[in-house]
Amino acid sequence: MEELFWYWRGASGQKYIHSVYDLDACPPLPGAVYVGVRRNGHLRVAMAVGRFEQFWDKTLGLDDFAMLESLGATEVHVHLLAKGSEAAEAVKSDLARALSQAAALTVYAD
Repeated sequence: MEELFWYWRGASGQKYIHSVYDLDACPPLPGAVYVGVRRNGHLRVAMAVGRFEQFWDKTLGLDDFAMLESLGATEVHVHLLAKGSEAAEAVKSDLARALSQAAALTVYAD
Protein backbone atom coordinates (compact mmCIF):
# COMPACT_ATOMS: atom_id res chain seq x y z
CA MET A 1 0.00 0.00 0.00
CA GLU A 2 1.35 3.42 -0.94
CA GLU A 3 1.46 6.04 1.78
CA LEU A 4 -0.46 9.23 1.01
CA PHE A 5 1.09 11.12 3.92
CA TRP A 6 4.45 11.13 5.64
CA TYR A 7 5.74 12.91 8.74
CA TRP A 8 9.11 14.63 8.94
CA ARG A 9 10.54 15.94 12.20
CA GLY A 10 12.37 19.28 12.22
CA ALA A 11 15.40 20.20 14.31
CA SER A 12 13.01 21.79 16.83
CA GLY A 13 11.35 18.42 17.44
CA GLN A 14 8.14 19.56 15.70
CA LYS A 15 6.72 17.02 13.27
CA TYR A 16 5.16 18.12 9.99
CA ILE A 17 2.73 16.14 7.86
CA HIS A 18 3.44 16.03 4.11
CA SER A 19 1.44 14.79 1.13
CA VAL A 20 3.43 12.24 -0.87
CA TYR A 21 3.79 12.44 -4.67
CA ASP A 22 5.92 10.58 -7.17
CA LEU A 23 8.50 13.03 -8.44
CA ASP A 24 6.92 13.10 -11.91
CA ALA A 25 3.33 13.43 -10.62
CA CYS A 26 3.47 16.40 -8.24
CA PRO A 27 0.89 19.06 -9.12
CA PRO A 28 1.70 22.80 -9.08
CA LEU A 29 1.78 23.89 -5.42
CA PRO A 30 3.08 27.48 -5.38
CA GLY A 31 4.85 28.49 -2.18
CA ALA A 32 4.62 25.04 -0.58
CA VAL A 33 7.47 23.52 1.42
CA TYR A 34 8.88 20.32 -0.05
CA VAL A 35 11.23 17.53 0.91
CA GLY A 36 12.88 15.69 -1.97
CA VAL A 37 12.98 12.03 -0.98
CA ARG A 38 14.71 8.91 -2.21
CA ARG A 39 12.57 5.89 -1.45
CA ASN A 40 14.24 2.57 -0.78
CA GLY A 41 11.54 0.04 0.09
CA HIS A 42 9.85 1.33 3.23
CA LEU A 43 12.76 3.63 4.07
CA ARG A 44 12.61 7.32 3.05
CA VAL A 45 15.80 9.38 2.88
CA ALA A 46 15.52 13.17 2.68
CA MET A 47 17.75 14.57 -0.07
CA ALA A 48 16.79 18.27 -0.05
CA VAL A 49 14.37 20.75 1.51
CA GLY A 50 12.99 23.83 -0.23
CA ARG A 51 9.97 25.84 -1.29
CA PHE A 52 8.32 26.00 -4.65
CA GLU A 53 8.14 29.37 -6.39
CA GLN A 54 5.19 31.59 -5.39
CA PHE A 55 4.13 31.96 -9.00
CA TRP A 56 3.92 28.79 -11.06
CA ASP A 57 3.63 28.28 -14.78
CA LYS A 58 4.87 25.60 -17.15
CA THR A 59 8.51 26.63 -16.71
CA LEU A 60 8.69 27.66 -13.06
CA GLY A 61 9.32 24.77 -10.72
CA LEU A 62 11.10 22.69 -13.35
CA ASP A 63 14.48 23.61 -11.89
CA ASP A 64 13.36 22.28 -8.49
CA PHE A 65 12.35 18.94 -9.99
CA ALA A 66 15.51 18.68 -12.13
CA MET A 67 17.64 19.30 -9.03
CA LEU A 68 15.73 16.69 -7.03
CA GLU A 69 16.02 14.16 -9.82
CA SER A 70 19.78 14.79 -10.08
CA LEU A 71 20.07 14.02 -6.34
CA GLY A 72 18.32 10.68 -6.85
CA ALA A 73 14.97 11.70 -5.37
CA THR A 74 12.03 9.54 -6.40
CA GLU A 75 9.31 11.29 -4.40
CA VAL A 76 8.46 14.80 -3.33
CA HIS A 77 6.76 15.26 0.04
CA VAL A 78 4.84 18.54 0.26
CA HIS A 79 3.80 20.37 3.43
CA LEU A 80 0.65 22.37 2.73
CA LEU A 81 -0.47 23.51 6.19
CA ALA A 82 1.78 26.53 6.77
CA LYS A 83 -0.35 29.64 7.31
CA GLY A 84 1.38 32.13 5.05
CA SER A 85 4.84 32.75 3.66
CA GLU A 86 6.52 33.51 6.99
CA ALA A 87 5.24 30.26 8.53
CA ALA A 88 6.30 28.30 5.43
CA GLU A 89 9.81 29.76 5.69
CA ALA A 90 9.95 28.73 9.37
CA VAL A 91 8.93 25.14 8.48
CA LYS A 92 11.49 25.03 5.66
CA SER A 93 14.24 26.32 7.97
CA ASP A 94 13.36 23.83 10.72
CA LEU A 95 13.43 20.90 8.29
CA ALA A 96 16.62 22.14 6.58
CA ARG A 97 18.37 22.39 9.98
CA ALA A 98 17.36 18.81 10.75
CA LEU A 99 18.66 17.65 7.38
CA SER A 100 21.99 19.40 7.93
CA GLN A 101 22.33 17.86 11.42
CA ALA A 102 21.82 14.27 10.30
CA ALA A 103 22.37 12.02 7.33
CA ALA A 104 18.58 11.86 7.10
CA LEU A 105 15.65 13.42 8.89
CA THR A 106 13.90 11.29 11.48
CA VAL A 107 11.31 9.34 9.53
CA TYR A 108 8.19 7.57 10.62
CA ALA A 109 4.67 7.05 9.43
CA ASP A 110 1.74 7.40 11.83
